[in-house]
Amino acid sequence: MTLPVPVVIAAKDLRQRFRDRSAVVLAFVAPLLIAALMSFAFQGAEQFHATMGVVDHDHGALATAFRDVLASKGLRTVVTTRTFGDEAVARRALRHRQVAAVFVLPDGFSAAATSSAPEPIDVLTSVDLQLAGQVAASGATSFVAQINADRLSV
Repeated sequence: MTLPVPVVIAAKDLRQRFRDRSAVVLAFVAPLLIAALMSFAFQGAEQFHATMGVVDHDHGALATAFRDVLASKGLRTVVTTRTFGDEAVARRALRHRQVAAVFVLPDGFSAAATSSAPEPIDVLTSVDLQLAGQVAASGATSFVAQINADRLSV
C-alpha cells in the first residue's frame, strides 16, 4: 500500500526537522528558556503596595469620604496614606520618595458636587514611580466620575 503524496512529503519534512538540532532548540529549548527568564525577571512583582499622600484643602464631607476610602479595610494591603497640611511639604515628601503619589483635594471640592462645575482631584506623581502614579490617577478619576454620576442622577 502506498501512502498519499502529502503524507510522504510531511514525513520527509518531519525527518529533516528532527535531524536539524537548531529546529529542536527553537521549538522546545528556547521557549522554556524564555519562560524561565521572564519568571525570574518579574519575580516579586505580583504584590503592589504604595504610600500615598493626601493634602486636604477642602475638609468637607466628600474630602473626608475620599480619605476614608483610601484608609478603608479593603485597601490597606495596597495603599498606606499620609496626610499633609501643606502642598509644599507633600511635594518634598514625593521628591524624597517618602510617598509614591499625592492627592490634592481642592478647596470647594465637596461643594462642587452639587454645582454644575465639579472639581477634579489633582494628583502629584513622580517620574520614578510611574505605576503608583497611574494607580493614584486612576483612583482619583474613578472617585470623581462616581461623584459626577451621582450628581447627574439626582
